[in-house]
Amino acid sequence: MLRRETERQVEMRQRSYAWQQKEEEAEPWTELRRRGADSREAAALWDAVTAAAGAEVPMTLGRQQYLDLLVPGRSWSRDLSC
Repeated sequence: MLRRETERQVEMRQRSYAWQQKEEEAEPWTELRRRGADSREAAALWDAVTAAAGAEVPMTLGRQQYLDLLVPGRSWSRDLSC
């Protein structure tokens, strides 16, 4: 006779490392290609970010400052297509 899992047992199973690994492995992955801050793709993304902010939230940072805050310690001024 099989017993149903209690809510606590389900929660414990879902928190387990093995369950999380299984869930992560089932997720679809998209290969990314890094681009430099001066690339056309970066310019298009920056335009989208500043356009989305609109007049309600003024963008007071420049592109380089924004990137430095997102990923401190990295130099984004060179092409990173490695």
